[in-house]
Amino acid sequence: MYLNMNRNLVRSTAIGIFMGLSIALINMQNLEYGILIAILICLVSGVLSAQIEEYARLYALFSSLVSFPFFVFANGFNDGFTYFIGALFVYGTLSFSITYGLQNAFYNGKAIFRYFFKK
Repeated sequence: MYLNMNRNLVRSTAIGIFMGLSIALINMQNLEYGILIAILICLVSGVLSAQIEEYARLYALFSSLVSFPFFVFANGFNDGFTYFIGALFVYGTLSFSITYGLQNAFYNGKAIFRYFFKK
């Protein structure tokens, strides 16, 4: 269990660094479609965070907190905090919650199906 928690911590840290660093680099490059790319990065990060087996919500929160310094360093505190809240909404609500909910729904659906239709 301890080894699995370390793996999950490394995964969530890597996801947070990926999200924060890539969005910070996009903002520094001033790309034309920067906001669209940032939304896609947050969606991918949320889907990856939902794949963590144990304590997925805790590690998703940790991933988002790891990405916070990248937003602040790239944009200053006021704009960085605003961008972080927007990214947290896309990452947490639109991506992680929906993916995690779908995974639980499919798992519960399979369990109910097996219960009612077992041979």
